[in-house]
Parts: sequence; structure tokens; C-alpha cells
Amino acid sequence: MRKLFGRFIPHHLTQANLDRRVDDSITLLTLHAGDRWLDRLITGDEKWVFYDNHHRKSQWVGEGESPQDVPKSDLHPKKVMLSVCWGVDGPIYWELLPEGKTITGDLYTTQLRNLKKAVDRSALKDKKVYSQHDNARPHVSKQVKQELMGYGWNVLPHPPYSPDLAPSEYWLFGDMSRAFEGRSFNSRGAVEAALKQYFASRPAGFYRNGIHKLRERWRHFENLLILDFNTTCEENNYDYPTEIIQVSVTVINIRGKLIREDQKFNRFVRPVISPVLSEYCSRITGIDKNSINIADKFPVVYDQFVAWLREHNFQEKYFAFVCEDHQTIWLIAQYQFLLLDQSMPAIFRQWNNIVTVFQYLLPKRNYDNLPGETFVDKSSNYYNIEFIGNAHNASDKSYFLAKIIESYHKGSAGFPKSPLRE
Repeated sequence: MRKLFGRFIPHHLTQANLDRRVDDSITLLTLHAGDRWLDRLITGDEKWVFYDNHHRKSQWVGEGESPQDVPKSDLHPKKVMLSVCWGVDGPIYWELLPEGKTITGDLYTTQLRNLKKAVDRSALKDKKVYSQHDNARPHVSKQVKQELMGYGWNVLPHPPYSPDLAPSEYWLFGDMSRAFEGRSFNSRGAVEAALKQYFASRPAGFYRNGIHKLRERWRHFENLLILDFNTTCEENNYDYPTEIIQVSVTVINIRGKLIREDQKFNRFVRPVISPVLSEYCSRITGIDKNSINIADKFPVVYDQFVAWLREHNFQEKYFAFVCEDHQTIWLIAQYQFLLLDQSMPAIFRQWNNIVTVFQYLLPKRNYDNLPGETFVDKSSNYYNIEFIGNAHNASDKSYFLAKIIESYHKGSAGFPKSPLRE
């Protein structure tokens, strides 16, 4: 935030900032099924608390009337910095910083140690704790990261310049400012007493509601589009040019937590560089050569895909792609558009890869030790979800990945316990 003409306005977000907001929101929605884990979230931030809270306001003035006199604000008002960490049951640890002090990496590390002691005395003791703070330099210093690593807490990603995704900013501090409006404090002790009274007097559900608002703020879109491609291939030829020969999308509606069986997209694509499908590629993918021979070329199929998006009202702000890994978008799709001498369309900016999500759920050493060679094998074994079809076919794999995510969001009874679930 920055101040302009006496008012705070949002920081201008670059395209990279906007993309980061989307990426983090997709990750958090995809990773964390349900709301129960939010009950173990601790969020924290800092706020200046002013001794004098009489502020100038805009006034409606009728024709011929004079505005009411309002005392001019002090150019250097007396204030003290509040640092607070809280969760669904209210503040867990808070303090007023010594006069003239601001947050540093050393001070924040000390606060984290005090917070950890408070957590160990609370209902969160021995539970999986999630931590969220913004990207202010003291919060992301090397010593802070090392300190948090020792606690075993999951630190949530938080995009830069995004106070609307921080519960302290969009919920707690605004309410606090309204509660203190018009009040004056003559000492640090009076400020401290007012804060104690404020924290204790919030209505039932106040803190819980603020934390649980996060999910709807992350949900910038209504659907996840599980995207997968098949490409041309040849056995033991790693320099073989890979052109897309199949585009498949399975849709998950986030609000309904279900696969939309009526909205699947699947098209074969006729390659240009290697127009005849190799025997190996046909055998491994299960795609009949004739299906490729009579298929449209990629530009036509892409236009069909865009028309399909429009038909189902999948506007860019209402959906995000989920892929098996980063190669789906950054290697396969991007290369296909390069062959056309085109840059990759903007709709492919909003995506996440499920392999990263899965590895986040399990420490890497556990992921590597899971039975199976591929991600499909590992996830099928771990989550006990049968893969039906051909694991090298884009349509079958897209549907399987959708089943994994659907089960995750539903919290199915047969879904094994993971580090991110109760």
C-alpha cells in the first residue's frame, strides 16, 4: 500500500505479481481440501496503533454551507507498533514494540520463539500447524526461514503486495481501526489495556470467520481444467521432434467438488513435421494411426478448443489449468506455438502442476520411495484410486488426475490421511 492525497491505495501490480497471485491461489486451493486445516492456521502481521484516533473525514456539504471544522492532524502523531499472531480462536501471541522500534529479522525471530511457546501451551500443541505472513523482508529473512523450519510448521505461500489475501489486513486491522475511531489514549499502558479489551470483546465466530474467508478470496475461478497432451514419439530417439497429437481436458467444478462428465474436451491433432504416426507411438498411446491421419492440424484444433471454452463460459478469470507437471505447458504447449511462430496465448498463464502438489504433501524422500515408476503409478498406489485405461493416453490420464483432485476436495472416506489433513 502507498499513500496518495491522504489515502492509502493499492500498490501497482505488475503482470508477474498478478501471475504470482493466481499461482499461489491455485496451489492453496488444490493442496488444501476442505476447511478444517484452516483451524490450525496462524497468521500474523504488524500495525501502527495511534494514541489519537480522531481523523479527518470526507464531508457532504450542501450548497452555501460551510464544512465542519476538524482539528488538523499532527504531522508526527504518537503511535506504537502492534505485532499480533492469531488464529480461529483469537490472538495466540501479541506484543507492543518498544517506542521507536520496528520489526527486524532478529526481533521477528524472537517473536516466533515466543509464539512457539504460546502454541505449545494451546490446543494446537502436537498438531500440524500452518503459518502465514506477508513477504516483508524481516518475515522472509534466512534466519526466520531456518527458525520456522525447526518448528515443522507448513509456511503458506503469500504473493507480494496482496493485503487482500492476508486476514490481518482484510479482517482484523480494519475492525480494530473502527473500534478505536474517535478514541484517545494518554499512555502506552492505556493502548495496551484497550487492545486487551478489544481482543476479548470480539463476538463469537469473529476470528474464525476472518480466517475462513481466505478460501473464497483464493477462489478467483470456479473450475479447474485438467489438461494433458500426447505428442509424437519414437522409441530410443530422444531428439525426436515432439508435436501435439492429442489434446484432452477434464473439468472439475470447485464449488460442486465434482467432475463435469458433460464438459470433457478431447481432440486428435495431425502433426506437420512427422505426419505419419510411428508404430511405437501408436502402440504406447493406444491412438489409431487413422485417427491422426484424418485429424485437423493444431491451429484448427486450438480454435476448436477456444470455442469450447466460450461455449461453457470458461472465461480466463473463471478457470485455471492443472497439469501433471511443468513440461505440459512450458515445454509441450510452448514448443507447439513456437512451431507456428506464435507466442503462447495468455490463457495458459494460470496453471499448476499436480506433481509439485503431491511432493508438497509428502517429503521428497517419501515420494521417491513410493512404489511405482511414474507419477500415475505412485499416486494410484498411495491414494488407492484405480487407473482405468492407458497411462500414456492424454484422455485417460486427464480423467485420472481429475479423480485424484476430486477425491481430495471431497475428502473421501477412503482417501488416506496425508500431512495436510486432520
